[in-house]
Amino acid sequence: MDHWISIGSPMLKDNEESQGYFKWLTAMKTFVGRLPGYLPGILEKKPDYANMTSKEQGRLRDIYTNIHSWLCKAVSLNSRVCSKMKHIRIYPYPDIVKWWRTVYKLFLCSSTDFSRRKAKLYDYYQYDNEMCVPCFNRFELRVTELEELGTKLDDHENGVIFFNELTPANKKVVTNVMALSDLDYTLSNMFAVSKWLDELVKRK
Repeated sequence: MDHWISIGSPMLKDNEESQGYFKWLTAMKTFVGRLPGYLPGILEKKPDYANMTSKEQGRLRDIYTNIHSWLCKAVSLNSRVCSKMKHIRIYPYPDIVKWWRTVYKLFLCSSTDFSRRKAKLYDYYQYDNEMCVPCFNRFELRVTELEELGTKLDDHENGVIFFNELTPANKKVVTNVMALSDLDYTLSNMFAVSKWLDELVKRK
């Protein structure tokens, strides 16, 4: 057995970020290329199965079944991908072309959707007369939706985005509080200051 194969296939972690996914994709394609019976384009072009002899069909099934088993094992830790692969046809031979295309499009769409949604964070703003905590909760919901796409966001970057979209009056108060307390502009600190500001307003 090829030493490369004996080590095992590259594993796609659960909740993998897009960057990690594309690294896995490259490594997985290299791995599949070392499996017995592999031919260039086997993951991209479907075979002319109907026009094969029974012997050729049997050999193809063996090759495709082996590749399919390795592909499934490689994504077994990723619940999102596994759920999408349940309906991939395995008879009369595993449809590894559709399998490969599905997993590729899954993360390609996620990457595009992530960029689009992240851009919307910069269009966020605090409503007039809106309390800071409800404003923070709306912003945090958008951040959570982004992270559900599989990419962890930077706490400091999010904090700065949130700060820049506060009302001018609140921004002035927050600036003073952050400077006096020597706090960094992280999202977690923004929540603490937002809570303090709301309590201050309620006392008036």
